[in-house]
Amino acid sequence: MACFRKAIQLNPRSYKAWNGVAMVYLKQEKFPSAEFHFTKATNIFRTNPDLICHLAVAQHKCNRSESALTLLNDALRIDSKNALCKFHKAGLLLHLERYQEALIELEELRQIAPKESLVYYLLSKVHRHLKNFHYSYMYMSWSMDLDPKGANNQLKENADKFYSKDEDLLLGMEDMASSVTEDDNSQMQSQSSLQDIQPMDSSEEIL
Repeated sequence: MACFRKAIQLNPRSYKAWNGVAMVYLKQEKFPSAEFHFTKATNIFRTNPDLICHLAVAQHKCNRSESALTLLNDALRIDSKNALCKFHKAGLLLHLERYQEALIELEELRQIAPKESLVYYLLSKVHRHLKNFHYSYMYMSWSMDLDPKGANNQLKENADKFYSKDEDLLLGMEDMASSVTEDDNSQMQSQSSLQDIQPMDSSEEIL
């Protein structure tokens, strides 16, 4: 934090420094402070979709979800295939109980990042709400197959923390996922690999 503050003193138009401070506040769950600093960063670099996405997440946690959704739509107009923005838009639509819209976003995201376990994790949750239980179990199984060592467990917990109203929704689903057929799993394994996404928990600087 001190380094970012010093950078802002030296160059008040360093959007990376404003973003760095905001990310620290976001991880500390000081959401109004995070929103303030993300706003500073986006005012400097208005066409960076990742900055806009981070601001949207902070606004959502400040109970302004509709405003956050507008920001995510703005970011996707800049970069329609931005995986980070699409992931958070899907999560926000899930939170708003707009499940069909969330499903559309996730299916599009699946084409961009077909081997990202977090995408299948959210797909499982959406289908669970839609009572498509077979698909829900199938996607949960695929999510676990893509991340057998649980490397993304913290990110999944973050997704639940940010977007779930019912955090016990998936309790026991890992056991039920064994009902997925071998054909379902072979279909998933045949998909080509694209870039991974690291929603929200990434501490990397925006380039």
